[in-house]
Amino acid sequence: MGTRFGTFEDLLNETLDARRPVADRLREVILVLHPDAVAAVRLGDRAATYGFGPRKMSEGYAYIMLQQN
Repeated sequence: MGTRFGTFEDLLNETLDARRPVADRLREVILVLHPDAVAAVRLGDRAATYGFGPRKMSEGYAYIMLQQN
């Protein structure tokens, strides 16, 4: 099975309520600083990568990884 991609909203929907405001605010900060950032949301990794392109390791510079604990 390959990586599941989705939207940031999909990622928030799979996240505990208490963590959603923190993740949402982090995303806002990233997009204020770099409004044209490319987002790659990998639901299987519970992560959103932001950067200059979709490749998480070579083009991404900011990650939001949502953990259960």
